[in-house]
Amino acid sequence: MTFGTTDASSDLKPRPSAAMRVRWFRIIVALLTFAMLAAAVAPGALAAGRPDQPDGAAGAFMRRAVRAIGGQDALVGLERLEITATGASWIRYEAPQPDGLMETTSYTRTYTFDLADEKLRVDVERQLLFEAFQFLPPQTFSIVLDGNVGGITAGAGFAPPGNIPSSAVAAMSKEQRFFNPHFLLREALAEPGLVGDGGTVLYNGRPHRILTIDDDVAEIRLFIDQRSGLISRLETMENNPLVRDTPVEVLYQDWQARGSLMFPNNVELHVGGAKVWEETRTSVELEPSLPAGQFDLPPGTDPTFFDAEDFAFGEQSHHVVEGFFALGFFFDPQPGLAPPVVLAPGLTLLATGANTLVVAVDGGQVVIEAPFSPTHGTDIVDAVSLLSSDPITHIVQSHHHVDHASGVRSLVAAGATVVVGNGTGGFWDDILGAESTIRPDALAGAGVTGVVEELDFEGTFVIADDDITMTVYHVPANPHADDNLITTIETDGEMFLYQADLYNAGFGFTLVIGGQASLFDAMRDLGIIDGACNSVLPLTIIPAHGFPTTLEDSLTELASLGVDVGC
Repeated sequence: MTFGTTDASSDLKPRPSAAMRVRWFRIIVALLTFAMLAAAVAPGALAAGRPDQPDGAAGAFMRRAVRAIGGQDALVGLERLEITATGASWIRYEAPQPDGLMETTSYTRTYTFDLADEKLRVDVERQLLFEAFQFLPPQTFSIVLDGNVGGITAGAGFAPPGNIPSSAVAAMSKEQRFFNPHFLLREALAEPGLVGDGGTVLYNGRPHRILTIDDDVAEIRLFIDQRSGLISRLETMENNPLVRDTPVEVLYQDWQARGSLMFPNNVELHVGGAKVWEETRTSVELEPSLPAGQFDLPPGTDPTFFDAEDFAFGEQSHHVVEGFFALGFFFDPQPGLAPPVVLAPGLTLLATGANTLVVAVDGGQVVIEAPFSPTHGTDIVDAVSLLSSDPITHIVQSHHHVDHASGVRSLVAAGATVVVGNGTGGFWDDILGAESTIRPDALAGAGVTGVVEELDFEGTFVIADDDITMTVYHVPANPHADDNLITTIETDGEMFLYQADLYNAGFGFTLVIGGQASLFDAMRDLGIIDGACNSVLPLTIIPAHGFPTTLEDSLTELASLGVDVGC
């Protein structure tokens, strides 16, 4: 078979001699060898002059991934997309044990994308599953994101209608980039300079090429199957307010053709090696017809609302923000502090979304509870410094949960010893020594070695002087956190008891099933109250979430809720 054209007179031309043929053969071999060596030294040379693609192996495998997913024209030309999915989620560092998981929600969602104008609508039906929330009815609501602004309709339980925080806008947007790697490939095609070659690895018994993508938070690594060209896995790092720099992985499984593009039917999100999210797509529609007003912001949404610092937190900590939204709340890493309230001599309440107590003793100040984030912890340090020039000597941490303990590192940076529950000393050693590069905090690079004081289950921790006595105890067999501590403070003829999450005093609802009974059992066992629930000294219960409430008012509230605490 002949390609091209031939010259009928070619047979009449003189043929080169054997020596000439050998010489030309050597020249050709030399030129090919030089070209191969040049390509090995500068792998991008053969791709030079193509500004729309990254160079060398990275460009080749990116193009392979784009072809496998459906081709550049179909990928870049996509303007509208609708995905319906069912899913479930869990949350880390909110379980009874530090390494455990708590189920948060099951759901059906419909995601509708306007890719040309960067808009997203999410219609949600969900059932909360966390602790007492599982008894609430199912929730139905909608979210609309328009660029950097988002709004939510009524029906999302503890999330009021109107604007959603900028952190939630960023987190929800990032989740969709992670769950749909098509969007990452579109970004890479638009900015090929972001793409690099991460080498070859064996993953699930198959060779994969790693495509790296520069990102404002941390490098994203896409594992591309060298045989199929499909993306199997995403790896990156994020910030967790409690444990700091945290590995995040997304797994893509069961790729199927959906019109002109391929989509993974199943997606999983893993944080710190544990699966926290799974989603199964039941339908995918390309270029759907949409009703007018599909992407209108919900009533009460301010289209100019934007907080750059909060948005950055959502991008850096997307799994935390999304995890708490699956619990029913928007996570606020720095809610601010109300003016301090003096409850008794030497006892000051710093009120916020979670309460902090400051106990003044001879030569120092003890802080009970450092919630939310290192930035909030720094706010606590600043507030305590205004109460007295005495140093912070200790931080008593009720338990290890993210929303209660994420400010501890800031107090350690200020010189405090950490008092924690039994079985978590190693966990806290890891936290105090963790890398914190994505969102550096006060402890990062401070040169401070944290000291952890771990209670025995039967032991106590006491700080006392002539005027005040503070005693820390375990709450055995409680359903919320194995390391849960309560603290009593005796001062000026009164007793105050600080506890977290077992009883939301003054809120008019219960969170932890059985938490109130375990608290009152512990109070009886420790002699804080007697068998008839009377106390020797006037007793005020101070909750982490809720309001200081006298013992008598607490019993009245619990009775009204139908909660039996044995009194």
